[in-house]
Amino acid sequence: MPKYDFFKTSDLSEEDYNNKDVYLENDILAKSKYIPFSKDYAEMLSKWDIHGVYLDKNSNTDIANNSIEYDFDTFLNEYKMFSKIYFNCVETTKTTILNFKKTNFAQKSDFNTIVNNLYDMSTHNSTSILNILNIQTYKKETEFYVRLVNVSMISMMIANSLKLDNEQIRQIGLGGLLYDIGMIKIPENILNKFGSLSKDEYVDMKKHTVYGYKIIKNILRFDEEIAVVALSHHEYYSGKGYPRSLSESQIDVYSRIVAIAQAMEGMLRNFNVHFRTRISLSEAIREIMRESPSKFDPRIVKVFVNVISLYPVGSIVILNDNRRGLVFFTNRNYPMRPLIKIVSDADESFVKDGESINLLDYRDVYIKQIETNPIFLKHAQEEFFGVDFMLEL
Repeated sequence: MPKYDFFKTSDLSEEDYNNKDVYLENDILAKSKYIPFSKDYAEMLSKWDIHGVYLDKNSNTDIANNSIEYDFDTFLNEYKMFSKIYFNCVETTKTTILNFKKTNFAQKSDFNTIVNNLYDMSTHNSTSILNILNIQTYKKETEFYVRLVNVSMISMMIANSLKLDNEQIRQIGLGGLLYDIGMIKIPENILNKFGSLSKDEYVDMKKHTVYGYKIIKNILRFDEEIAVVALSHHEYYSGKGYPRSLSESQIDVYSRIVAIAQAMEGMLRNFNVHFRTRISLSEAIREIMRESPSKFDPRIVKVFVNVISLYPVGSIVILNDNRRGLVFFTNRNYPMRPLIKIVSDADESFVKDGESINLLDYRDVYIKQIETNPIFLKHAQEEFFGVDFMLEL
């Protein structure tokens, strides 16, 4: 980023911050020059382990001309429609794989149909998809199939942002849907073991990559580009992964994309002990950023962060006036200034019929942090989205 000046976050003063656009190293605008300095910005960046920023002294960004009209009711209607498609995809994936496990037979068309449905959502309505990912409530026995569908969707979202062609995006979607299919060959006593695996059990667990490759290539008869994703999704960019210890460009690009998608999906299913809730999209994003480039291709991570945003759709943010807002649209050029639906007043009292505001239009209002109170988050999710369809899974 040669046109910018680099500063350590800890060294920045009010004079440095004011009247300047502040960027992260992946070209994301962290603070517009129109937003006054606040120590909250420095504290927030520090919490996210971002220790350096770039300042564009000559920025002449015109926020007033970048307002985006997007209605909250439209967002809710789209979400409800796409959640039904998502539900059907999970159910179909579950039925297809269980039948395959029993008979060792499946039609390629079964998986292609699932991916085609997910493709339409992932490439044309990432807003609703991100909100579906933010609500993780389902039965334990369905977790494996939810995971496959989620990884497929996230992989296609990343591939679409990399400007890959439609056929490549669908191939990556298939790779994401089938990446862990080798797990059906792992003994139940290993899969369901409570606690750490023994050394021998871990060796057996790692064989799922080879099993998956053989299933996809020799039984389902998909192309090599799709099969290799099952083999290589645990390879690390640094070369310390398995099963072949590949590094950087030795790892095919499909596998590098799916590796990021499956890592994020896995984090979303983990339990955050500190907040006693599931890890949020925002927390998962920060972890992905921290683990690049030791585990992940930094170029793809940059695209990934731009797709998801630091304030993902469906998250609840706390404004500087202490009101809460539900993010329902991300201004791609200004990810720190999304469209939000006000869901609480300054006293944290829940508001269902709050106004919708575009933070690009309010110079004196900004996000100071993400809401982590599990009780408030659960209340908001139930009021606006409901979780009944997920509980059926």
